[in-house]
Order: sequence, then structure tokens, then C-alpha cells
Amino acid sequence: MNKISNSIPGQLRTYEAYRAKKDTTEKNIVDEEEAQKGQRVDSVQFSKEGLAALEESLSSRTKGVKITKSGNDYNVLFKNPAYAFRAVKNGYIDIGGEKFTFSDDEKEELKKAAEDSFNQMQKDTLMATAEHNAHVLQQQAEALRDAGKEERDFLEMLLENLDDDRAKGKDDEEWRSPLLDLETHSVSMDLEKTESGFSLKAINTTVGYTFE
Repeated sequence: MNKISNSIPGQLRTYEAYRAKKDTTEKNIVDEEEAQKGQRVDSVQFSKEGLAALEESLSSRTKGVKITKSGNDYNVLFKNPAYAFRAVKNGYIDIGGEKFTFSDDEKEELKKAAEDSFNQMQKDTLMATAEHNAHVLQQQAEALRDAGKEERDFLEMLLENLDDDRAKGKDDEEWRSPLLDLETHSVSMDLEKTESGFSLKAINTTVGYTFE
């Protein structure tokens, strides 16, 4: 019992740290979204249907990219932000055997989009991990409700803060760890091919795509 009792304050500190970090993270996300309004880097939602609508896939000697073509429009999807950072470092990508070289401004735009994508992926992972751990802590607290009165009073206070799922009408059997539903984040580029070569139209952060 002493071992169990001694673990409770540590669990409370872990939970309180999670709540504080969650509030800070949510505020940072709102502040970042406000700061990014009006910038050229956009956010788009990818789906299998959307990618399937593009007519043709092209090979590339650049690693970690998926290139699709529809008429004179091209889409370059990076497997993850690391490959976008590599393209910035190399200064170009290969599109079906043709080289598209980035200008200095385009390299900065791609680098920023990759950083935004990576940071959002970290935030989503942090939030999902914290929610998962909070639910596990809730289950542990409930298992200890029959402990001594001092421990029981403490656990009652803890459970009041951890009962969000039940407040929403969710049973433990229906709960699904958010770690299982993390979406994929990366970067894509839209280009147009003209007589003089490729022209960059937009750089996007991408969410929920399928990379095969």
C-alpha cells in the first residue's frame, strides 16, 4: 500500500504537467495560425480520391517524392518533411528526368513549409501521447479507489479532472487511443510546365495523404 500511495503524487505531477503543456500548446497553435494568415504557404487536406484524380505518375531520381501529372500541371509530394529539407539542401528535384532548380526564394518557402509541417507533426504527437497517458492514468486511479481515505480523497479529486470521456458519453470499451489515428504530415508542391520549363505555383503543407 505504501508503494502505491507514494506513486500517487508523482502521477498527479505528471497529469498537471500534461494539462499545463496542453493549454500552452493549444495557445501556440492559435497564435501560429493567426501569424500565418495571408502567407503564401497554404494547408490542404489530401485524400486517396484526390490523388487518384491526377492522371499520370512520373518517375524521379529524387528520393522520397511522389510525382503526379495532369496536363501541364504537376504535383510533387514529399514522403515526409525530411525529404523536403533534403531537396532544399540539394537545390533541385528531378521530375521525370527533367531538373527543376529552386530559386533562393523558393528554397526558403519550401524550407518554411517543411518546418511548419514538422512542428505540427510534433504537436499532434505530443497531444496524442498526453491524451493517451491521461486515460491510462485515469484507469489506474479508478483501480485504486478502494485505498485508504487520504488516498481515496486524492483520487476523487483526480478523477473529477480526468472524466472527460464519460462526460461525452464514451465507455472505456469505445475509447480508442489517439496514437492509433495520428495523421501523416508533409509538404507538396504544385508546378506548371511551360515552354521555358517548370514554374512553381504553390507550396502546401499536407495532412492525411497516402504515400505508396
